[in-house]
Amino acid sequence: MKKITVSELILVPVVIGLIFSMFINGITLIQGNPETIGTFMNFYNRIPVETLPSFSMPAMLFVAALQILTVLLLITALIKRQFLFHQDTRILKWGIWTAILSVVMYGFAVRMISNHQAAANLFYYTGLLYLLLWYVEKHTESIDTLFEKLKVLPLFFTMIYTMGQPGFQKIFAPQEVIPKYVEMFKDSFLAQLPGGIPPFIYLLGVFEITVAILLIISVVKREFLPAKNKLFFSIAMITGTLTFIMLAFGLSVLLMYPGATNLVFYAIFCLFFYYYTTHPAD
Repeated sequence: MKKITVSELILVPVVIGLIFSMFINGITLIQGNPETIGTFMNFYNRIPVETLPSFSMPAMLFVAALQILTVLLLITALIKRQFLFHQDTRILKWGIWTAILSVVMYGFAVRMISNHQAAANLFYYTGLLYLLLWYVEKHTESIDTLFEKLKVLPLFFTMIYTMGQPGFQKIFAPQEVIPKYVEMFKDSFLAQLPGGIPPFIYLLGVFEITVAILLIISVVKREFLPAKNKLFFSIAMITGTLTFIMLAFGLSVLLMYPGATNLVFYAIFCLFFYYYTTHPAD
């Protein structure tokens, strides 16, 4: 009998924690209580949205269904002892992937109502779940062709809406965002530059929209497949990273340390997403 290593056993509490988290949230959401849905949509929101858009209920019920499916897959993986790396770990990988998909869809829902702090936390959660998946992949063989083809699609989607939604607002609904930024930066040296603050906001919007468009082209060209050249994806990720750093610089000028730090986190996770997608685990 093969000896169990610490690197295998340490997965167990992580997987159990994921099971409990997904189970409690999934069971709570799947009951479809509008008040509960509103609570989940407004986590971290400074100004709660009183009237949620019509997509909120079906979106969160879909998230709940994915989380319950995650629980079933991960429990099955534990029963089959797939935390042992010499075993077949396909169910464990699909369980983690389903958890990723549920978090990505949750992030999409809160991003669409401009709950940026919740969307940021879920972006980081997505990155950490991909890190967990990467850890499992590094210790096991890749024998599931379908999984290899689909595994980074949620990553593409989360980057598309993370950059696309704020970019769309800046370019196509500037009256909703530019006055806020002008007020924020009115006492900074940026406001004294030619044109003031609006040109910077439009420029950031162009960068954000460009990232989303490049990623959509990347998906159409099927760059999410392991063997495909990832030119458009690579350009999108470096542009996205640069955009997050530009945003971090802006908040640093205002001495808004927490916000600037969050944006640096975004940039670091972009680097990880790029590496994970372009250097699949052996």
